[in-house]
Amino acid sequence: VIAPAGFFKLSGAIHSYSPEVVRFAGALMVALAVAIFQITRHRVEVLYSAVLVARISIFGVLVWVYVLTDDLVFMVFSIVVGVGMVLATIGLLKDRKGRL
Repeated sequence: VIAPAGFFKLSGAIHSYSPEVVRFAGALMVALAVAIFQITRHRVEVLYSAVLVARISIFGVLVWVYVLTDDLVFMVFSIVVGVGMVLATIGLLKDRKGRL
């Protein structure tokens, strides 16, 4: 959001992207991350599966865009979202196992 060009260079981007679009996407991801963090922090368990579906959707789109563009930056984003997705799944399974 603050320095999109520098971040994209560090992430291995091979294409250039409009700074406005990159900032909007960054702001959207930050807002989503804050919402997911708060859902997890306050243990709003009814929303855990919805968060997981959102992450799976985002992960799928990022992988698809990587395949279309062959731009490494989208693989980096996919890895970040994928790690969060795996951790969220582990937490969800632990919480469900604890209730049984």
